[in-house]
Amino acid sequence: AGLAALIFGGEKFVDGASSLARHMGICEATIGLTIVAIGTSLPELATSIVAAVKKQPGLAVGNVIGSNIFNILLILGTAATISPLPFEGVGLVDLWTLVGASFMFLWFGWAFRQRTITRPEGAVMLVCYLAYMGFHTSYDAQLIDIFNQFKSQGITDLILDLRYNGGGHVLSSVLLATLITGDAYKGQLYSRTTYNAARAAKGEVGEYRLGTASTPEGNYSKLTEALSASVNLKTIYVITSENTASASELIINGLRGLDLTVNLIGTTTNGKNVGMEAMQSTIGNYTYLFAPITFYSENAKGFKDYADGFTPDVEFDDSQYLLGDFGTSDDILSKIAFLWIVNGNKPNLSMSRANTFGTTVRKIKSKSDRTPVQYNGMIAFPEDKN
Repeated sequence: AGLAALIFGGEKFVDGASSLARHMGICEATIGLTIVAIGTSLPELATSIVAAVKKQPGLAVGNVIGSNIFNILLILGTAATISPLPFEGVGLVDLWTLVGASFMFLWFGWAFRQRTITRPEGAVMLVCYLAYMGFHTSYDAQLIDIFNQFKSQGITDLILDLRYNGGGHVLSSVLLATLITGDAYKGQLYSRTTYNAARAAKGEVGEYRLGTASTPEGNYSKLTEALSASVNLKTIYVITSENTASASELIINGLRGLDLTVNLIGTTTNGKNVGMEAMQSTIGNYTYLFAPITFYSENAKGFKDYADGFTPDVEFDDSQYLLGDFGTSDDILSKIAFLWIVNGNKPNLSMSRANTFGTTVRKIKSKSDRTPVQYNGMIAFPEDKN
């Protein structure tokens, strides 16, 4: 009975993950690398934390090593024996992160004399995982593929849902803007990074231009590649919330700087108009990665003063409601965008109407019932991005 329950539960879990991927418009591998991976690893997390608290490090470390060996060799081996497993949606970044994490574990836990993973080393591991989980350029190829589909379908309107996007890489923001605008805006200034007085006196400035491979971080060829998949729009609709921050706000500010119409639906954004540069520093036997805030981001018109966030054109706070699938008529903010596009006019909306436009929703207790979003920030890495 227990085995049958596990098989049934596994089937439902896979179906649910596949459905989530379809509704979010992303590949199943991405769901597997994030939500499914975290969910299935929670027992190992709980076991290792309890073991560490009870001063049983062997159990904590053995649990992690044993689980990974079991997952890679037995689980993947068994699944591949049943049916071939192509690496669809899993990129080199994911595979090299796996290899790098293994070498980091070996280096921290074995190469040093104390054969102990110290607190600073544990913190480095956590930072590396958060960096991997952030909105990263490794998904830019997938974004280009999605816009190629949009272009082949001849789309005329775009709804960009950034309500839970806390930011990411500047290059990904430039790429998305290029996909939206196209050849008509090739070479035009999208964002300028401005630094402190000392760096400004040296003439330091960073300029990101649409559809142009040359960037302050080196050459990034996907920016020119994106031109062939662009949908050439002049107006977009963006769903926002207090969680919309940094590189996500850069989309709004950058496109408005080029006189595109950016209609906002939701609540006021976070107001993070600054970004970080990643740098390494070696102290003794340890190498640290720092990402201090070092620059403002301004658009082609020189505007950068949005520390109070961008105010929505149609304001509705959906955080107090349990809604249906994103991008459907059961999602109030998506439905507002649909109506705006179809009718050509900004909808009039009362915040007190829980059944807005006939959409049935159920209220929850408070905003605290929602999981907070990690603000990753606008990140610029000083390295070649070929």
